Amino acid sequence: MWVAFLLAAGAGLSTTIGSLLGLIVKRPGPRFIGFTLGFSAGVMILVSFVALLPKAISREGIGFLGAHIAFFSGMAVYFLIDLLVPHDYIAQHDHDAGEYDLDKEGVPPTLERTGLLVALGNDS
Repeated sequence: MWVAFLLAAGAGLSTTIGSLLGLIVKRPGPRFIGFTLGFSAGVMILVSFVALLPKAISREGIGFLGAHIAFFSGMAVYFLIDLLVPHDYIAQHDHDAGEYDLDKEGVPPTLERTGLLVALGNDS
């Protein structure tokens, strides 16, 4: 019973801590927004992994080792794709004025839009 209580309290406190962080940081910079978006994406991937892993382990023929090998192989493939596919980050180069201008606080508008969409989609 205490484990369930502590897990529920931890979930509630993490929401409270995230809300306080949003209230305390008045003008977040691009690095802070990028960090928090990356952190929330990692948490969402972890939740998905934890929800799907028991089903994969119990499936006949796959088992514990096979499920973990498949998961970490997928991570390696995505990492290799990220290394091999050329991509350009707007914040690392000078660009002409236009769509990628920074707002008053120096944050690209697409980053704020991404943060808003992640916040709306993270209704768990």
